[in-house]
Amino acid sequence: MTTKMTPDDDLAHYNLHPVIHDDPKRGSVIPDLPDSWISHALVNPYRDEPVRAVRTICVHSKQRMYHTSCGVDETAFRLFFDQSNLYLFPDDQTTPPIGPISMGHPVPGRDMFSAHGLLSQGAGYLYNQPVDFFLGYSPQANGYSHTDHPDDMKTCNWVWGRKAASDHLLPLRWFFTNANNPCAIPYLGLFALATFETFTAGTDPDQLDGAADRCLRADPPSAALGSALRQATTSAEIHAAICDTLPDRPEFWKGATGLPGQIITGLHAPETGTKEPEWQNRMKMTGFTYQTAWHDPSEKLGDPAMPLRVYYEWPDTGVEDAHMLTHLSLDQSAWDDADHMNIYLDADGNDTFILYRSGDPGFLGHGKNGIVKYDWAAQDHGTARATLKDNPLICPGENLNITTLPNGDRHFWVWYTPGNKGVLFMEIPQKADVLLVLTDYYTYDMAPPAFPDGWHKEPPQRPSADHGGRTSGHGALAPPGLHQAG
Repeated sequence: MTTKMTPDDDLAHYNLHPVIHDDPKRGSVIPDLPDSWISHALVNPYRDEPVRAVRTICVHSKQRMYHTSCGVDETAFRLFFDQSNLYLFPDDQTTPPIGPISMGHPVPGRDMFSAHGLLSQGAGYLYNQPVDFFLGYSPQANGYSHTDHPDDMKTCNWVWGRKAASDHLLPLRWFFTNANNPCAIPYLGLFALATFETFTAGTDPDQLDGAADRCLRADPPSAALGSALRQATTSAEIHAAICDTLPDRPEFWKGATGLPGQIITGLHAPETGTKEPEWQNRMKMTGFTYQTAWHDPSEKLGDPAMPLRVYYEWPDTGVEDAHMLTHLSLDQSAWDDADHMNIYLDADGNDTFILYRSGDPGFLGHGKNGIVKYDWAAQDHGTARATLKDNPLICPGENLNITTLPNGDRHFWVWYTPGNKGVLFMEIPQKADVLLVLTDYYTYDMAPPAFPDGWHKEPPQRPSADHGGRTSGHGALAPPGLHQAG
């Protein structure tokens, strides 16, 4: 006979992997990058655009950077930056490059992250790799959905650095919520999320000299090409400027089916008939989520990650009996002296509570967003944009579908296996009063035992006697933008 587990027992042990922990380096400045490096990155755009694989060679001391960018849409671009000048390279060794095109911002130095205030926020694991977490803020520049937002709203720039024997930063992933992020990395910085299958320090500072030599024989750009590229502010606009201005020069933009997989293992276009992910009628998810906006300095969220567990039940009787609980650990946070936060969702909306370390509960407010429908991706017109097969870093031994959901001028990217196991969820760009829009999943139980009776019953909706309670609408921490019921 199975012992009946209470919600408190289950929640006490929900963090099943040491995904984040404090360390003595918290608050220290992010290390500089090596002077030269080579990387292979899987990148997600800010918009509903093709997923790409990007190989980068960089030599900071010479302010040179070369990108080979291959999309699952069979486009390919070779971009060489020499200081602030851009040269377009063909796919052969005999055709001259096109350039220079002054882009205004030079290749940054090795301190391109520390110069913008990124600080250590602890350590932990990502994709089972030991990493350090780094966080920096920049002003919001993508608009805002409310009229009463505070003037000092900021968005977050994240870097996960691999644990390495050297003192150099070797990124495993970086994430920009703000399309105008201040870390001016030519081209690669125009993508919201870059996950590096490899990132290695180089040993040859002259490795881009050959590209520079070819530029001495470059053909000058047309006025139309130069103007279009200088006005481009997104990766899509750069791609369009090249393709539209050079329609009869496919050597500068034409790719092939297998090219992305030569940079990122197993990356290719989605297979015909790929279905949208769908939640089971009863499930639990364990993971951790990152703050992506710091809009009220008095709350001092300031944490690299918040472990979470999601409980979900959509019975055959339908939405009126459906419930969802998102439980967030605040153990490492200075957030209002709270231990954890619970967000309860049903057909009527959501209610958010915190439990203070004193043991007192606090009611933070009611939100209109109700429980997420189990077929949320189809409801939001999700589209598979790429498939990743047996990637040694991200999905060893598994397949992964990378899907986007349009949501006005924002987009949601989700990584799911064909068997509906979640890996990643993110909202891009940051445009609303939503603090947490990047979530990684570690465990995904699609057939858990029946939840105990009353697991979805929230505490009384009363302010704490000691803390006074607040009604700040933190129901926004619930999964944003997905198709809600109710």
